[in-house]
Amino acid sequence: MPPIEPVLIGGGPTPPIEPVLIGGGPTPPIEPVLIGGGPTPPLEPVLIGGRAESELKNFSPHYRQQYFVAFFSQLQEEVEQHKETHTQLLKQREPLRPEEVLYQDSVLHYDDTGKWKERFVVMRANHSLECHDNQESFSKGVPARQRLLPTGGVVLTSEEKYTALVDKAFPDPKCLKEETSPPMVVVPSGQFPVYLRLPYRRDVYFSFPQEDRRATFLSILTGCIRHQNHDSLRRSSCESQAFLKAIHFYRQEKGHYESWDMLVGCEEQVLANLVLEELQPSLQTELLARLKGKKAGRKRVWFTTLEAAYHLVQDQLREGLKGLKEECKETARSHEALLRSDMDQIASSRTFLQAKLQASVSDPAAKFCSENVSPYLASILEELMSPVTGGFHGVRLLLEGEINTLCLGFPEGAGQEGLNQMCQASLEECYQKVEVLTEQLQELRHRFKFSNSVRLIHCTQIDMQQLIENAVYTFKLLLQSSLKDNSSKLTSAMEKAKLRVLKQYDHDSSTVRKRIFQEALVDITLPAIRRNLAPAHKPDLQKLDQYIFADYTNFIKVENVYEDILLNILTIEVDKGEFTCFCLSSRDQDSLYIYSHVFCHHCKPATHTLYDLFVSSVSGKYLRNCAPSSHRCFAFDIVLWLEFNDGKTCVLSLLMQTEKSSNFLIIASILSRTLNIVAESPCNPRFRSIRRETTSPNENYGQHRKL
Repeated sequence: MPPIEPVLIGGGPTPPIEPVLIGGGPTPPIEPVLIGGGPTPPLEPVLIGGRAESELKNFSPHYRQQYFVAFFSQLQEEVEQHKETHTQLLKQREPLRPEEVLYQDSVLHYDDTGKWKERFVVMRANHSLECHDNQESFSKGVPARQRLLPTGGVVLTSEEKYTALVDKAFPDPKCLKEETSPPMVVVPSGQFPVYLRLPYRRDVYFSFPQEDRRATFLSILTGCIRHQNHDSLRRSSCESQAFLKAIHFYRQEKGHYESWDMLVGCEEQVLANLVLEELQPSLQTELLARLKGKKAGRKRVWFTTLEAAYHLVQDQLREGLKGLKEECKETARSHEALLRSDMDQIASSRTFLQAKLQASVSDPAAKFCSENVSPYLASILEELMSPVTGGFHGVRLLLEGEINTLCLGFPEGAGQEGLNQMCQASLEECYQKVEVLTEQLQELRHRFKFSNSVRLIHCTQIDMQQLIENAVYTFKLLLQSSLKDNSSKLTSAMEKAKLRVLKQYDHDSSTVRKRIFQEALVDITLPAIRRNLAPAHKPDLQKLDQYIFADYTNFIKVENVYEDILLNILTIEVDKGEFTCFCLSSRDQDSLYIYSHVFCHHCKPATHTLYDLFVSSVSGKYLRNCAPSSHRCFAFDIVLWLEFNDGKTCVLSLLMQTEKSSNFLIIASILSRTLNIVAESPCNPRFRSIRRETTSPNENYGQHRKL
C-alpha cells in the first residue's frame, strides 16, 4: 500500500506514515509527528510493547486459575454425563469451509492515497473482508491488496452520523469549534456510501452506484461483524470458557462489574482492547494536547497513531498468549490422571466449601435480589419480549414464504435451483425488529448500569440466522428421497415436509427464545448483585482457602464458588418471577396465537402445572403449530388471579389473538376444565380462590395489558 499523504499540522507537514496491515501482520515503528514546528518524542515500540507485556503478566494468573477449573469441569461432565441439554429438532448442517466466498463484487474503495479506486471486494465464510486489484487477480489467486477483520465495526450510510461518531471517538482537549469542518471523505456524486468505523483502527469506506447493490453488501458485512464479534467467545471449549472467566475476574479486580462492550473478537483482540483502554489516556496526554492545526488533520494523526499502537500491542500479545495456552494445556494434561482418580473427593471438597460460603452469602444476596432485582424483572422482560418474539416470528413467516414459493416452482423444474437459493433469503427486516432493543433498554443504564445491548442484539440475530439455516437444511433432507423418486406424490410430500419443518422450527424457536430471555435477565441484573455484595464479602474470600485440600487448590477456586452461589440465587429469582412460553398454533385455516406470561410473587408447582396443562390441552387437542397470520384478528386478554392457602398470590396473563371470535369459546372451555383439574388435584397445594377476568373482544392486535 502507498504511504498516507502528509497532513499539515502547526505549519509543517508530518512525515509519511507507513501503512499498517489492517488484518494483522508486522507493525512498523511509529514515526515522530511534527507539532508546532518541532517533533514530539516518538512513541517507542519498546514502551508500548512493555505495556502490553505488563498487562499480559497481570492477566496470566487469572487465566491459569480459570483454565484448571474449566479443565476439571470438562472432565467431570465427560465422566458423569448428567449435564442437561436442550433437544433440538431441526438438523444442523456442517459449517462452511473458511475459504468459501459469501460475497464478491467490484466496488469503489477509498484507499490510503485519498482516492477512490475500483477494487474487487470479497467476503469469505471466515467473516473476513478482502480488497483485490480486480477480479482477474482474485481468480489467479494473487494475495489480496488489503485484508481486514471487521471486529467491533459499526456500519453507517449517513455522513452526518458517521462524522458524529468520529467526533465522539476523538478526545479533543482543545474543543475548538470550527465554522466549516471538511468531511473525512468526499463521496463521488450520485454514489451510495458505506462508512465502516473500526475501534482503534483505520476506518474503511466503500461506494456503490445503486442502492440495492449497497443493501446486499451491507447485509453480508453486518453478518460478518456479528460473527467476528461473538463466534470465538461463544465456543464451549476449555480455552474459551477459561478466557471469559479470566477476563471477568481481571476486570472485577479493577472495579469493573458491568458488561463490557469491547468483549468482542478473538482472545488476542479482546486483550488488545483491554490494553488500549488503559493506554489511551496516556497517549492522549503525550500527543493530543500538543497537536496543532485543523481538526481534520489532528484526527488523522490521532487515529493513525492509535491504530499503529493497537497493532503493535496485538502482535506482542499474540505470542505471549500462545505460550500461556500451551503452558496451561501441558500442565493440565499432567494432572489428568489425578483428577480422574480423585474426582469424587474434589467434588466433595467443593461442596463443603460451597456450604460454608452459602451460610454467609445467601441471606444478604437473597435480600438484595428480592428488594432491588425481582421488582424489575417483569418490566425488563416486557421490554425484551416484543422485539425478540417479533424477530423470530418474522423469520418464520419468511421461511414459510420461501418454502411456498419453492413448492410452486417444482412443477416448472425450478425446484433444485430454489433449494440452492433458499438460504440466501434476506433477514434484514427481521433483524431490524430486534435492533429496537437499543432504545427500549436505555433506562437500564441508570438502574443496573447495563449498556451492552449490542451484544444482546447480535447474539439474538445470530440465533435467528442459525434457526432459518437449520430449517432450510432440514427441509432439503426431507425432500431428498422425494426428489430422487420424482413420484406423482411429490406435492403431497413437500407439503408434509413443510408442516414438519415449521413445527420443528416452532419448537426450537421457543427453546431459543426462552434461553435468550433468561440469559438477558441474568446479564442485566447480576452485575448489580456483585457490585453490592463485593465490599462486605470479597475481602474475606481468601480466608476460605483453608477448607481446600492442598492437592486440589488448582482446581477449586473460592471466587468461582462465590460467583456460582450468586448466580444460583439470581436464577431462582428469575425462574420465580418469570415463566414464559409461546404457543403458536392454528386450527383449519384460522390462525390463533397464544401469548402467555406468568409473574409469580411466590411460585408454586400448582401454578406451573396449571400453565402446562392448559398449553398442552390447547395445542394437543385443537391446534397445530403455526404462526399467526397478518390478517385482522380479535384479541382476548384473560387474567387469572390465583390465591394460595398461605396467602401468596400469582397473576397469570394470557393474550390470545384469533381470526374468529368463536375460537375464544373453545379456549375458555379448555381453561375452565384445566382450572378444575388443578384445583381438585391432591398432589398440589389447594387454591383459596381462582378469579378470572376477560376483556371484551377487540381489534387491537398485538396489544396487551401491563401487569
